[in-house]
Amino acid sequence: METGKIQSRQLSVLIVDDCPMILKVEETLCSAVGYKVLVANDAFEALAMLGKWPVDFVLTDIEMPQMNGFQLAKKIRELYPETLVFGITSRLSSSVGTRNANDDLEELLEKPLLPKTCQWLGQKIS
Repeated sequence: METGKIQSRQLSVLIVDDCPMILKVEETLCSAVGYKVLVANDAFEALAMLGKWPVDFVLTDIEMPQMNGFQLAKKIRELYPETLVFGITSRLSSSVGTRNANDDLEELLEKPLLPKTCQWLGQKIS
C-alpha cells in the first residue's frame, strides 16, 4: 500500500479555477493523492459537469469572473446538496467577509494548495 494514498474507495473531486496554470497544478496534486479529478475553467462549466458526473466534493477558486466561488457554492448547495464544497483563495483574510458568504462552504482554504491539504480533504470527507 502506498503512503499518502487514500485508503478506501477513490474519492472524486471537481476543481474549478479560471487560471489554467493553477488548475493544472491543483489537478496534479489531487491526482497524486489518489483522487479521480475533473476540472472546470469556470462556474458555469462546473455546474454543467456536475449535472453529468456527480463528485464527492468540489474545490473552487473564490475569485472568478461572472460567478465567484461563493455564488457557485450556493448554487451547488441548491442543486446538489449532498456535494461538499471547499473554497480556495490567495486572499484568505479578505475573502472571509460576511458569515453568509461562507455558509455554503465546508472550509475556506488558502492558496497555494499543498499535498498535505489534499490529504486532509480526503480525511475530512471519509
